[in-house]
Parts: sequence; structure tokens; C-alpha cells
Amino acid sequence: MAMGKVMVFLTLMAVVTGNPIFAATYIVDIQHPKASDTNPGTPELPFKTISKAAEVVQAGDTVIVKAGVYRETVRMQRGGTPQKPIVFVSEPIGSVIIKGSEIIGGWERTNANIWRKTDWQWAGKLGTQTGRDFVFRREQVFCDGKPLRHVEQKEHRIMREWMQMSDG
Repeated sequence: MAMGKVMVFLTLMAVVTGNPIFAATYIVDIQHPKASDTNPGTPELPFKTISKAAEVVQAGDTVIVKAGVYRETVRMQRGGTPQKPIVFVSEPIGSVIIKGSEIIGGWERTNANIWRKTDWQWAGKLGTQTGRDFVFRREQVFCDGKPLRHVEQKEHRIMREWMQMSDG
């Protein structure tokens, strides 16, 4: 009987105060061997991406993101409230890096200074602007940790620059 009274009290407190009594806590751990976005987000079966946590959290929930580099764009599906914020915290503090970039493999050397990447996925669509064809691109290419300058014409290429060619 005592347990029933406790549950009624907790339910009444939640209704009266508007504060969640049982907010969820999710775990994201890219380095965990069982990490997957099909998991429930528990310590034993964590999510692999912060994006998955952002998809499922509700007002009042907390997401603990374990150490690592997360290469993703995180888009919140909903927000919290001043009384019930959604909280993301790194564990340990300062150990999480979120990058919107990906490491792209499969480059082939065509000559001493030219590297080629085939089957590159378009980030946008073809269109025209001021009478010239163009592609909406969001990519930025880095070599040895340094950004390369994007050029639009083959003739303008020099060292440490890159261009997208529609023929692959």
C-alpha cells in the first residue's frame, strides 16, 4: 500500500509542478563496440550518433555524449522549455568534437600533382546563375589538415586547389 501512495504522490507532484519526475537519459558512444542507432540509447546499448539522440529526446531529457569525434550534422527535432530543457553533456567534459565533415577515401593519383576522386556524390543540384552552369556545393577539401582553395576552371588550378568536374 505504501508504494501506491508514493506513486500517487509523485504523479500529483508532476501534475501540480509541471516538472518531469521521470525524464529520460540517453547515452551516445561512438567508440562503444555495440553502438548503433537502432539501440535504445542505454549504457549497455548506446546510440552511435548524436543525431539519433536529437531525434528521440523530449523536453526534460538528458543526453550524455561519450568522448570521441562525431562527424555529423546534428538537427534537433524538437526543443525543450525553460522548465524542461533538453540537455546534452559531454563525458568527460570537453572530450567531444562534432565535425560536419567526413573523411573521404578512394582517391587515385593521376599524375605527380593531380589526385582524382570518382563517384563523388553531389551535394546539391545543377542549375544556372548568370548564364553559367553551376553546382550547389557544400564540400570543402582538406589535404594534410589544410584547406584547399576551390576553383571552377581547370586552367586556373595551381598547387593546393581543387575543382569539381561533372564528368566524374
